[in-house]
Amino acid sequence: MDLRPRTLGEILDDACRFALADAPLLLLFKALFLLPSFTLLLFLLAEPTSLGIAKIWLPAIAAVSLPLTGWASAACQELFRRRAAGASVDVRSCIGGALRRGLDHAAARATMLVLTLPGPLMLFACFLPDASPILRFLGFLFGSLLTLLLAMPLWSATTSLHALLSAASPRADSLPRELRREAAAAPGKAALLVSLRLPLLFLLVVQLHFLGKIALWSADNLAGFDTALLDVELQFFSNPVYTLALFLVGWLLLSPFFEACNFLLHTDIRTRQEGLDLQYRVQRLLTAR
Repeated sequence: MDLRPRTLGEILDDACRFALADAPLLLLFKALFLLPSFTLLLFLLAEPTSLGIAKIWLPAIAAVSLPLTGWASAACQELFRRRAAGASVDVRSCIGGALRRGLDHAAARATMLVLTLPGPLMLFACFLPDASPILRFLGFLFGSLLTLLLAMPLWSATTSLHALLSAASPRADSLPRELRREAAAAPGKAALLVSLRLPLLFLLVVQLHFLGKIALWSADNLAGFDTALLDVELQFFSNPVYTLALFLVGWLLLSPFFEACNFLLHTDIRTRQEGLDLQYRVQRLLTAR
């Protein structure tokens, strides 16, 4: 991986190439830590009236598992960091490097979820079929405001969060200062990279929905299967479980590209400010000797 200053277009282009080059490993890291949380969320949405002790411990497990998704980002950032340093890359080294600061990554993810999720959750809830018109209006209004005024700026300001935590010897007391410095160094690039994620996610979700419809049509008309029930159940926005599943699958598929963008933006800022490319070249030469 070549470390050098990059324009926004180069970051997007190189992120796509790097994500595709290491897609199996990146998707493995993401699936390993994201799929349990996603499965629990879908189960809770599909069975909201569960009785007994399950009504308490299932939401508790889901709440605990969500911060652990930070380990997926940590493993991806460790992979990119090792690629840039010219070190060997394998599952054990990347996950081991992520877990060395696992508590920090989990705490960072938990903080970001608490601060940024209310807005998107309100937007999702306003499209639920059982919601009243007034609740839909209020959910859309406040959800949009929270997403635009709180979630988006925070996402833009913390694109380098897990990359900084995955550094060789980061200091916990210097992390807020380093985050502020990187957020101030390229706010335009960070804002554009983050603002592109929601349209990309929605576009992929729509494509997945139409792909499923095409598969159902082919099974019904070409293979002779009865897909009438599935065709009724799998309705976009009418079925919240199906809709959430599409968004979660779309996020899982796009997350390697997002992680590559985060790492390249981080290295772009550090290269311009500190000569990070020269530091990695010297480290590679010393390792070779």
